[in-house]
Amino acid sequence: MRFKRRLLYKLIAVVMAAVLLTSCAKKEELSESDDPNIGVWQATTIEMFDVESPADEIYPGGFEIELQQVGKCKLRIEDKEDKYDWSIDGNTVSISSDGTVFVTALINDNEMVIDDFMAAGMKITLHKAGTAPPIVAPEADTTDTGPVDTDLNETDPIDTNPEEQITAAQAVWNGDWYGYIWITEGYGIYEQNEDDGEFFYDAFMSIDLDDNGEGFLEIILEGDSESMTFATVVGDEYSLETGEGYFYDMVLGAGDWWLGISPSDEGNLIVIFDNYHDPELTEEDGFEFMFCFRPWGELWDQEEREGDRLPPGYEAYKEELASAENPVIDNGDSDDDWTGIDVDFTSAELKEIYKTLEADYNKLELRGMSYREISETYFGGAAGELDLEGDTITIYKWRSSDNPLDYLQVSFQKYEGDDERTAGGIGSYFPE
Repeated sequence: MRFKRRLLYKLIAVVMAAVLLTSCAKKEELSESDDPNIGVWQATTIEMFDVESPADEIYPGGFEIELQQVGKCKLRIEDKEDKYDWSIDGNTVSISSDGTVFVTALINDNEMVIDDFMAAGMKITLHKAGTAPPIVAPEADTTDTGPVDTDLNETDPIDTNPEEQITAAQAVWNGDWYGYIWITEGYGIYEQNEDDGEFFYDAFMSIDLDDNGEGFLEIILEGDSESMTFATVVGDEYSLETGEGYFYDMVLGAGDWWLGISPSDEGNLIVIFDNYHDPELTEEDGFEFMFCFRPWGELWDQEEREGDRLPPGYEAYKEELASAENPVIDNGDSDDDWTGIDVDFTSAELKEIYKTLEADYNKLELRGMSYREISETYFGGAAGELDLEGDTITIYKWRSSDNPLDYLQVSFQKYEGDDERTAGGIGSYFPE
């Protein structure tokens, strides 16, 4: 699986959600002021991981700060607007909530720069409304690189598809990993008893690093349509450390997780231990857990030989690997060639479809349905957008035509006894 940039934006959106508090203040009518800082400041560029992008690519609905009189301001991100306080010392602007500063920026004439928005490593450049500089295309490189061979003919070898070179870190980490999560002990409201059974599930991890050893990690559980964990990572061929991210609704910080190949086990085993503390409760409510992963395609021979713990779906996993080595010949009677039709759905229509999907999902009526059957049954034959294609799971999304941020999604995976991937989970996103 290759991570797409929108997964990073999903992480950023989680951080932003923590900032956008529900506001109940009444709208204030303010008069003009001679203060040159007062007015609407609009984001023009956003930089993260040394990559600069136009602001509207990351926030299509806009990112604005409106500085008002009497120390009041408004922060608008996409379709949300919240009210805060602001002050200025020299050319440093501070935005606060209930006396706590959470945004600082430098103003220079008509330019405002937030160097590290919400400590997420995001640099945002804003300009006073109407003063943003035009986007200028980069100048062509006219550097003299020496004589040019003009004696090319049809026999000259031209490499139009050079083989991708990968780093040592990418060779070790990039790709899909299979394993399990095991809750070893719960406390507080998560305390386990014999009637609860054991919390022990198949888990799938994907890692994608760039040439600099920076990238992302995602973990999803069997049957889920939303990731349990998403985090930035950085490292080399020996180890990885997490940056910003989340585990369920618990925030992960820099260095919270360290990943290394276990030196005491055959193969390539990764073990992660941690404690979960429910952020909505107290330190006394949480659980201890562990992940174990091996690269997808690697057998757990040592665990089988020594009678150690194996992932709960390990037998099905081995069958899938065996079938991949001896694929079933497809006579063309599958859904592989089906492309569906183009249909536009409004957000309101998708919400109604989701109600039906959710009801049938709760009645276990989606199990066994293929992507084509889901499309024809619930979406009038409309094709979905392929969002994720992994070795173990496929996810399709149907987006709203009047708000591309709104969507429904259905995940498909291969279950024991199934010859193709069938519906496993559903999800939606309809921000208010």
